[in-house]
Amino acid sequence: MAFYARLLPPQLPSPAALVVISGIAEMAGGAGLLIRPLRRWAAGGLIALLVAVFPANVYMALHPDHFADLHLPAWVLYARLPLQGLFIWWIYEVGYAGVLRESGCNITGPSRPAGRSG
Repeated sequence: MAFYARLLPPQLPSPAALVVISGIAEMAGGAGLLIRPLRRWAAGGLIALLVAVFPANVYMALHPDHFADLHLPAWVLYARLPLQGLFIWWIYEVGYAGVLRESGCNITGPSRPAGRSG
C-alpha cells in the first residue's frame, strides 16, 4: 500500500485511505462489469475512478525524479496519460454500449435498406 500511497500528489489528504478506497472501488467495479444488471453502474463508477486518479498520473509525469527508483523512462510516465482515455472508452463500450447492443438498440445509427440511398 505504501507504494501506491507515494504516487499521490502530496496535497491530497490521507493517502493510505485513498489507496484503500480506490482499490476497493476498482475491484468492485471490475466485478460489477461481470454482472449484467450492474454493468452500467459499474462502468459509471470505474469511469469516475479513472477521472479521479488522473491527477496522480499527471503528478508522476511531472515529477519523474520522485520515482527514479522505478527505473522508468519519463516517456513511459507521459504515455500513461492518454491510456486513461483509452480505458475510459473501453469501459464505456463494455458498460454502456454493450448493454445497449444486447438490448437490441442500434447505436451505430439508422440502417438503410439495400439499394436505397439518401
